[in-house]
Amino acid sequence: MKTIPTLSFTEALRLGWKNKFNCAGRARRSEFWWNVLMLGVVFVICNIMMSIVTVIISISLSLSLDTIYDSDADYSDVYLWIALQALLLLFALVFYYPLLVRRLHDVGKSGRWAIVQILFGWTLPITLPFSYMAVKFVLEENRFPFVRKGVQNLWDCLADFLFYGSPFCVIIGIVITIYLCVFCVRDGQKEENQYGPSPKYQS
Repeated sequence: MKTIPTLSFTEALRLGWKNKFNCAGRARRSEFWWNVLMLGVVFVICNIMMSIVTVIISISLSLSLDTIYDSDADYSDVYLWIALQALLLLFALVFYYPLLVRRLHDVGKSGRWAIVQILFGWTLPITLPFSYMAVKFVLEENRFPFVRKGVQNLWDCLADFLFYGSPFCVIIGIVITIYLCVFCVRDGQKEENQYGPSPKYQS
């Protein structure tokens, strides 16, 4: 059985980009981890840039509104940062999900695990805090006429659920991520499986 040499950094990125929307087939370890590394670097750089832009916008708004030391200042800069985070997360998911599915296929595991990991490890920890801030915004500012004393307790319960649910989802996401990492660092199956031939071993 012939073993194909490990992919280089550029080869892995080229192959990952070629199959960015492809959930069929298998991906070897070098393809997966080189692309995950690149995603991590891009994510960190984009976060730094977004933080700088958000701070600049926040300072500009504070200076123009004279609210630097005003306790009643709005938090539009925070909402802007969360919105940018959501867009960055969406971009990362589009590229990461097919890659993870194909890596799981290589070790003979179902790609459905990728959905669970993305749901609890990525999506909910981001959306729940944003939802919590939105509910608190409605409660504190009384923005909408249907928020009255009769439903105040219901809204408070919803806000508490969103607040305490976020750490719970993060813990589940960490556990699932560790579980999947064990499979992602394993060598792929040498023989052809139900997801296709091995990208590393050839007979």
